[in-house]
Amino acid sequence: MKTFCKRIFWDVPLAAENAPCFPGLQCIPFDEKLEASWKDINFHFSFAPQGMDLMEHMKFEEDAMLISAYSGHLRLAKELGMAYLGVQIADPLSDCPYVALDVAALTPEYVERVYRRIHRLPWEIAETKRCILREEAPEDLDALYEIYAADSVKEWMEPLFPRAEEEAYLKDYISSMYGFYGYGMWMVIEKETGRQIGRVGFQNRQVNGETQPELGFLIAAPYQEKGYGKECCKAALAYLKDALQIPYVNCITDPQNTRAVALAKCLGFTEQGEQMIDGKPMKYFCKIL
Repeated sequence: MKTFCKRIFWDVPLAAENAPCFPGLQCIPFDEKLEASWKDINFHFSFAPQGMDLMEHMKFEEDAMLISAYSGHLRLAKELGMAYLGVQIADPLSDCPYVALDVAALTPEYVERVYRRIHRLPWEIAETKRCILREEAPEDLDALYEIYAADSVKEWMEPLFPRAEEEAYLKDYISSMYGFYGYGMWMVIEKETGRQIGRVGFQNRQVNGETQPELGFLIAAPYQEKGYGKECCKAALAYLKDALQIPYVNCITDPQNTRAVALAKCLGFTEQGEQMIDGKPMKYFCKIL
């Protein structure tokens, strides 16, 4: 996974041996005695002696993140436009959107994901043999319109909105869906070419008064019937189970869409009958993860 966060301003009052190790990242300690131990790191070295006012030392650095136990310092990072992450030591950090309750939770992957969320960069969700699943981004729109233009896609999928409306919808979707639920529809990227070749993920639907995740999948016409749908759906289902600990998921498809019905069954979904969706009978499947 490509990393965007390259430097960490470490502002947590813990002994050095308790600080996490981030391979490939430069950590900037706030203890003069530690200076020598960090000089060998192959990055530009910056350092603030213990007792120096962090507010005087910090400046905006695009590739940096502040990890701090102090609300005032976190607010400063936000004002500077930097990425920031709180560590709960004593005082509550109620105004910080991302707070680790345990230093052990500060893995490089978690730090990178917080950095991306604050800077509105898409998360990479899963990797398969041939593809990467990542969150959608505004630059995906051209590829999406091309994918949705194919007859084999238009037969079963609702069209996208007109361009300006779709841009506004996608922007709102990115800022709300991913951060709140932890899932959504993700882009399928072919690793060999870097091309966007479809969408796989989960949308919400009200079932018996409860919001439940529903598997959705769409593979571009040139890549259909080559196993991409099965490969990427399996990775998405594993993420839903392992990372989000969601116990079940639904799948609803047109009975006439025989390839979608076959894929649902191949993925282990159990048919539950039919439901009327927008006045049309649809096959309803469910899977316990």
